[in-house]
Amino acid sequence: MDHLSHLKSIDCDVHPSVPGMRALMPYLEDFWRDSVEDRGIASLESISYPPNAPISARSDFRAPPPSPPPQAGEGRVGVAGAPAAV
Repeated sequence: MDHLSHLKSIDCDVHPSVPGMRALMPYLEDFWRDSVEDRGIASLESISYPPNAPISARSDFRAPPPSPPPQAGEGRVGVAGAPAAV
């Protein structure tokens, strides 16, 4: 496997969001539709993989934390890129 050590990993999973389970119901087979209704499944969120848990994703696959919001008046841009009046 040394000949592959220069390769980098690519996470190519697609995780589309949906407005709710009702949007999926017309596309589910009867068994799954009944399961969703009988079990009261309201979303596809899983408690097995909470978003910020260390086991949910490799640390090198995580996005960097978001930047802090700008302070009042900072970063405002007016017409043609000139600083906006505060």
